[in-house]
Amino acid sequence: MRVLFAGGGTGGHIYPALAVAEALRRAEMLFVGSKRGIEERIVRGAGLAYRGVPVEGFHRRLTPENLLFPFRLVSALIAAWRIVRGFRPQVVLGTGGFASGPPVLAAWLQGVPIVLQEQNAHPGVTTRILSRWAAEVHLAFAEALDELPEGVRDRTRCTGNPVRVSLAADLLGAGAGADSRRAARGEIEGLDPERATLLVLGGSQGSRLLNRSVGRMLEGEIERLPPCQILWATGRKLHAEVMETQLPASLEIPVVVRPYLEEMSTAYAAADLVLCRAGAITCAELALVGRPSVLVPLASAAGDHQSHNARALSDAGAARIVSEDRLADPRRSGRILAELLSELLSDREALDEMASSARSLARPEAAREIAARLAAIAGEEVA
Repeated sequence: MRVLFAGGGTGGHIYPALAVAEALRRAEMLFVGSKRGIEERIVRGAGLAYRGVPVEGFHRRLTPENLLFPFRLVSALIAAWRIVRGFRPQVVLGTGGFASGPPVLAAWLQGVPIVLQEQNAHPGVTTRILSRWAAEVHLAFAEALDELPEGVRDRTRCTGNPVRVSLAADLLGAGAGADSRRAARGEIEGLDPERATLLVLGGSQGSRLLNRSVGRMLEGEIERLPPCQILWATGRKLHAEVMETQLPASLEIPVVVRPYLEEMSTAYAAADLVLCRAGAITCAELALVGRPSVLVPLASAAGDHQSHNARALSDAGAARIVSEDRLADPRRSGRILAELLSELLSDREALDEMASSARSLARPEAAREIAARLAAIAGEEVA
């Protein structure tokens, strides 16, 4: 079976495709994305073949660059047409982002069935346009269905966000009880196994807003928190900045600061509460591991999709939301965080209820389900 994957622009559009690729195992696979994006490094690092097309996104603000967009789109479509014709896929999976448009459209024009996977509660522009011609559209959030064209709805499936099979197993095995959390803390140098733990995540690139807000909380509002400790992933690019300017010289609680957490399943397992962004993959991981969260959606995300993701978790009772504008004032951000975190960390029953709600949203079989549908549409079986 030959499967072509198309997507890119951000990791949120790339990692779901890699999860499905892992579930497909022995299929012949090709990933097509942008020549300038981050996807080539990530995809080749995962051992998949990669081809790039000269595609760039349409700027949402007025800019002279948009005048060149139609010409660049035609160039990208021609390049994608040649790639599709040469590879001859039996089915194509588009995982969104501007880079997925030309390959998916070229495949459809050549009669290849296309399948889309939408990670967010608010579907992206590419998904909304291409869904009209898709054999199937797989959604992570049921809320996204209302924003798709009416004729598409009978071809949609709510399968959840694909997470790599191995990572999904690790997250599911993290455990919900106090003993599991205690054991996980014992594996992380610097953490006290007996203390309640706040995990702070800013994503792979880090979040300057989250970092500064946590720093201000530690500097002037720490007395508001109950006895606890913090495991803080700053992001590689922002780590030095945090260590030099945002981490107080004297700390009243244990704080373990890392640029990046390699063993995410252990970090999640150690946490009583997670403070993080609301990217699609992060939300899927929170559900799989069953951890309550305080979500700070990235306001500049395309279509404000992180706010939609956060509301989906909040409506289910799995998360609380703090908007970016509430943390924008440096005089108030530390106190706002401290008061909310203190409320939650002091209420074990509330945390347990949120954890149960998060776990109810988990879809650990998403990658396998989508892989099986791709095989069925291609007239094959998953090896």
